[in-house]
Amino acid sequence: MTWQYLPRILVFVALLASPAYCQNCNNAPTEALQIICSQIAAWNANARNQPTISTASVSAPGSAAGAISTLAVSENPRTAYECMDIACLCTFFGGTGGNNCVLPGGARLGRALRKEYRVMTDAERNRVYFCPLRYHTAMWTIKGNGDYDTLSRIHSSFVTSPGAHSGPAFLPWHREFIKRIEIALRRVDPSVALPYWDSTMDSTIPNPTESSMFTNELQGRTSPDGLIATGAFRGWRTVDNSRVFRRSIGSQGRLFVESDITAVLNTNDYTQVLAYTAPSNGCPNPANWAAFEYSHGNPHIWIGGDMFTPTTSTNDPIFWNHHSFVDLIWENWRQARQSRAVRESQYPPNNPQCSSEAHYGNNIMQPFFPMTNRDGLLNSYTDNLYTFQARPTCSAGNPAGCGSRFLFCDLSHGAPRCAAKIAVNGNCGGYTRNEDRCYLSTCQNNRCISNQNPPATTQPPIVTTTPAGQNQETCFNEQQCCSIWAARGECQRNPNYMNSWCRASCGICRPTTYNLNTECSNRHPTCQAWAARGECQNNPAWMTENCRQACNLCGTTRAQACGQGGGNPATTQRPPPAGQFTCLNQHYCCIAWAARGYCTSQTAYMNQYCQPSCNFCRGSQPPPLWNSQTCVDFSSNCQAWASQGQCNSNPQYMWENCKQTCGRCALTNLNTRLATCGFTRRLSRNGRPISTFRVNPFHLPLRRQSFLVSLAPAPATGASLAPPPLNRKALPKARLSRRPAQRERLLRPSGMAVF
Repeated sequence: MTWQYLPRILVFVALLASPAYCQNCNNAPTEALQIICSQIAAWNANARNQPTISTASVSAPGSAAGAISTLAVSENPRTAYECMDIACLCTFFGGTGGNNCVLPGGARLGRALRKEYRVMTDAERNRVYFCPLRYHTAMWTIKGNGDYDTLSRIHSSFVTSPGAHSGPAFLPWHREFIKRIEIALRRVDPSVALPYWDSTMDSTIPNPTESSMFTNELQGRTSPDGLIATGAFRGWRTVDNSRVFRRSIGSQGRLFVESDITAVLNTNDYTQVLAYTAPSNGCPNPANWAAFEYSHGNPHIWIGGDMFTPTTSTNDPIFWNHHSFVDLIWENWRQARQSRAVRESQYPPNNPQCSSEAHYGNNIMQPFFPMTNRDGLLNSYTDNLYTFQARPTCSAGNPAGCGSRFLFCDLSHGAPRCAAKIAVNGNCGGYTRNEDRCYLSTCQNNRCISNQNPPATTQPPIVTTTPAGQNQETCFNEQQCCSIWAARGECQRNPNYMNSWCRASCGICRPTTYNLNTECSNRHPTCQAWAARGECQNNPAWMTENCRQACNLCGTTRAQACGQGGGNPATTQRPPPAGQFTCLNQHYCCIAWAARGYCTSQTAYMNQYCQPSCNFCRGSQPPPLWNSQTCVDFSSNCQAWASQGQCNSNPQYMWENCKQTCGRCALTNLNTRLATCGFTRRLSRNGRPISTFRVNPFHLPLRRQSFLVSLAPAPATGASLAPPPLNRKALPKARLSRRPAQRERLLRPSGMAVF
């Protein structure tokens, strides 16, 4: 059995475990689509067995200490890969000027312009004498420094990227994925963009395997055993460094044809673009065979070798050029068929009969935490980071319009169109308009005969250079208790939470620039700058884990801070007497609001209603268990208040201070509290992350007073939401203010230069 048949056998085995799959791959119109359908089905079957990360359903492991339950969400980019605008990239690249970025050498950093691979100039493709660094050089550089392999591994398994295939997240996921490789390239040479490969121009010549695309000057020729022997990527090794990558061009399948592109651009049904390509029985709108995820697989099969199988496809550098073209066609459809607002909102509904949960719109785009699948719809990508040069075109009046010596204008087959020139000795028959269709040769008796004897065999140089900055560290925990939780087996017991919030401690990723076992250090190069800016107070959870030294926390170990071995709620607790504590949270969302930074952004409201959460008690005494995992009542009157119906009529106060009596013990978990308070996190239209609450503090009346003397239930007229004394008629619930709700963003450490 030869290696190229193994993927099809593995696909068949995986399908045996997916009896509910209803898309009969045997009914696909071509053998290639049958293979693609089977691969998609196999990915789906495996992805359905993986834990799905929802923004509202994860639960952190319990902890005995108080403040360490604060949830960390990295609101601003930690690495350049997370950037969504030039201003963010500018800081990581060491420039100044924000969106009008000027780099240290004086060059300007702007949106990348993605061109068709063959339309690029020689200087843009290669590094030539006295010319700037360019695409091939940048690719070899990120291959050499490990960035290429680190990013490529993401695509190698349904475990790390369950939403990469088999459903609506396919296009948004790959948009984010190739954005990251482009940023890695731009760190080497900021003038580089990720070129696209329009394979329709190769599919129209008599034999696409004889395209000039696969000659020495470009993608190279394949040896009999499938290894790439010549071209810009000769000797390029696989991600696991076991061998040189392979191709088997033209053995199966076909390239994109124009009807594939037309089928996408002409549809008004967004569910056939963001399509359910792995539906189960009962899915109301399964994809048809023209769906983009299906048709995009044809060039994968045609290239063959490593590109044949999803898990090995990034071994081949042409993967990125192919998917850049897929991204172009999707963007063309968005521009033609959707308004600007609809582009960011129209996503297929969640349906377990149609896709795995990894494709649900508000679930995490794994592994690009904390992005959701819907974030991949943002206009920010093409508004801020990159744009496309239009596909090459020509006409009878402008046959040179294709703009490349590797292309010609085909005038013999209907409307004029750009096509790949044909390599030496290739079949050039079938043309009637005397087109200049042979590369470095002329068409004689339907064959391209070389103009030189022997023909020229020029190959691009293989050159590497030094990146603009040090390698980007992308592997962090989000919470200082991660190592403690991981040591007691939470990675296995609670993967939904741990695999996102504790990626380093659970081995989901491996840090390359710091030692995970060092108790007190700065794990990010800009910790000191962030600490000086107040981030130790504004964003304590992330900073206490990753910038302990800068936050002066070396005197306390993580085990001490996290109550190692604790976390189990006490079974019985005696409630304190009424009125004992003069500093209480007045709303069950106080801890959640404080965790999102409202203590500093909305001090007046938080000072009235959430004093313990913000450390505003000013010498008065909060309950000792106010922020613990223990479920207790904070007043001996809770039972009596509950009998009056206060748990339902006054939930703001009761759910916080009478949790046990009102049956709200789940609120001791911050993630449950965030979900109850309607917390959501998404990227705004300008690409910056924002956090919002459906329940927010601005709905409470704000009274002018310096501080509250006592918030215990009493006839006082303060801003307390506590129930009134038992001998009085219950006060109505707090009237909603007409003040418009505001959206506040927690200012976590923003992107800063990494050199």
